[in-house]
Amino acid sequence: FFRIRIGIRPTHEALQTAILPPNGFEQFVLKPFAPFEEKLRDEAIQKSLAIIEALKTKSFDEIMGEFN
Repeated sequence: FFRIRIGIRPTHEALQTAILPPNGFEQFVLKPFAPFEEKLRDEAIQKSLAIIEALKTKSFDEIMGEFN
């Protein structure tokens, strides 16, 4: 059983306060992506698709070495 995990914690300094009380992390997760985050989201989706493709021909260790 394989799992691809994509992190969503804000890395941009301007969004760090979005996960502090009273809003909390839950509210951050439910908001639409900020414009500058859309590129990161798209890159994560493409990387996930590449990992899924690699599962067809490579071993788990090869995939971990290539994508981690």
